[in-house]
Amino acid sequence: MENTFEITEETMPVIRNLAEQMPGGFFIYHADGDEEFILINKAMLRLTGCENIEQFKKLTKNSFKHFVHQDEIDEIEKSISVQIEKDEYNNDYVEYRIICLDGSEKWIRDYGHFAHTKGYGDVFYVFVDDATERHKKEQELQDALEEQEAQLQEIKSLNDELMAVKK
Repeated sequence: MENTFEITEETMPVIRNLAEQMPGGFFIYHADGDEEFILINKAMLRLTGCENIEQFKKLTKNSFKHFVHQDEIDEIEKSISVQIEKDEYNNDYVEYRIICLDGSEKWIRDYGHFAHTKGYGDVFYVFVDDATERHKKEQELQDALEEQEAQLQEIKSLNDELMAVKK
């Protein structure tokens, strides 16, 4: 599906103003080359612990490729490409880790959209939110399930031993 989105020098101030009003993180980046950021809202700065755009650009090397945790970037970019290819509306959804200014890690939910623009070429515009607490709870549940599985295996072993003694 052809999708042309009008981002030009004239429309950028309006887009920037709208982005600043959003309650969550929002950014636009080039879909090719170094995947440089075009726009980052203040919620993205807060999410990463940056005080200003210069800190954010330094932290991320002003690139989506360096925003995503380096252990995950190849897998994330592949997932995005596959989803965009299959989705008639050019949408994707991925979760990944980022490194914040203070060195801590956060999990991000990323709702992206690929678009052809007249002023900036091919871009992704992306809405994100912090999924760190949800991932933490999921890990705690996984750990508890693994602990229960280990206990069940131990009980089964003890039961097998008791049955062998009774024979």
